Amino acid sequence: MAANPTTGAFAAVDADIELSTDGTTWTNIGGEATSVEGAEQKRMTGTAYVFAADVGIVSQGKREPMEVTANALYTEGAGEAFEVVRPFFQAGTKIYFRYSPKGIGASGRAVYPASNDGSTAGAVPISSFTYPDITADSADPVVFTFKVMVPAFVRTTTGNSTGLGST
Repeated sequence: MAANPTTGAFAAVDADIELSTDGTTWTNIGGEATSVEGAEQKRMTGTAYVFAADVGIVSQGKREPMEVTANALYTEGAGEAFEVVRPFFQAGTKIYFRYSPKGIGASGRAVYPASNDGSTAGAVPISSFTYPDITADSADPVVFTFKVMVPAFVRTTTGNSTGLGST
């Protein structure tokens, strides 16, 4: 018997990205952010070969960190994404980073904060900051890019008194 197709798929039209210096007060840059990329986490693996077998012996190790890329529209407003991220990068200040594919606005939605230990949210370094590229032959909005080095993401949900639920 064939499985029924899901009805829970959605487009990321209401996605949110939030940044914080303390993990408590968050700045939502979802109004300027255009994408989050590179949130692929790999686990180290190793292989050894023995004379008595035609295939390798494979073992697994720890999870590797991810360099996650966020792209956002370049604007010159003081409280908007470019001027929120740029000073943190220049000062070498770690930030709390989280995103929600469906948006933070309603109770029970998944939120993925960066984590240093795999179980709680933690501040991570901005590993790269790309100032906006400009070109005379395009009418596309100007964007900038920043990358954060993330050891892991944890899954929480929106909706309790602190804005996040348990992992």
